[in-house]
Amino acid sequence: MTGPPPNFPPSWNVAPTTQRPVIRRHPDAGDRRLDLLAWGLVLHFTKGLKAARKPISARAETVATSGMPRGALTQRRCLVPAGAFYEWRAIPDGKQPYAIARRDGRPMAFAGLREGWRAPDGLVLRAYTSITTAASSAMAQAHDRMPVVLKQEDWPAWLGEEGGGPAPLLRPAADDVLRLWPVSRAVNSVRNNGAELQDVIDDPHAPPPSNAPAGRTRPKDRRRRVHRGERWRAGRAAAEAGRPGVGRWRLRIPIDGTSHGRSSGRLSCFQHIYLSFS
Repeated sequence: MTGPPPNFPPSWNVAPTTQRPVIRRHPDAGDRRLDLLAWGLVLHFTKGLKAARKPISARAETVATSGMPRGALTQRRCLVPAGAFYEWRAIPDGKQPYAIARRDGRPMAFAGLREGWRAPDGLVLRAYTSITTAASSAMAQAHDRMPVVLKQEDWPAWLGEEGGGPAPLLRPAADDVLRLWPVSRAVNSVRNNGAELQDVIDDPHAPPPSNAPAGRTRPKDRRRRVHRGERWRAGRAAAEAGRPGVGRWRLRIPIDGTSHGRSSGRLSCFQHIYLSFS
């Protein structure tokens, strides 16, 4: 690779929209570059960022026919380096996270797509997404999907340095390439970001260790949710009655509830490709 390497902090729990290192082939010079791109594809014809979908993954089965990433598949492929990734397995008391990495300890390279979007003021946002495929038989015990992990000998073909189409490369890794192990549910929250997130735990049904950062490890308290709804209805009734000072109190409750809802939705939507860079 050529060019100065970018500076970026290590992360063991990457969240969507954050910038992470991606390997791409320079369209003019033809050499490999390591650049920081935002996780969540923004297509070049997007009108505005607020309405953009920003997909963090694309399915291998439809990426060649879908109107969104089809152009990137033919012209703007990239490698997404990662030390490990997480999958969630459904168990009676919730979902148990598993860390997955190569058996030989080497970093992985996910098949990725990249795009550049230019804002009206001329600012260019470069973003990427990773491609997922059906899980291998070894990984299916945790989840039915997994990122496409490319072999090192397939990197030149994926980057367009060699001939051949990308379709044959979109397959799950062999069963003897990867290993998985249960980890603490502290990884459920992207606020937690440390090497201890990948420590193996003995009992998947056990709570996180006492020294681990606290993630969302328990179901929502139904009584608290009902109580909040009752307070909201009471505040609304008081506001309609014209009581002074109720408007500020009434507004604070829905905002709190909305923020919790967004956090929960984000984790469930993006659970299968949180990345870990080392």
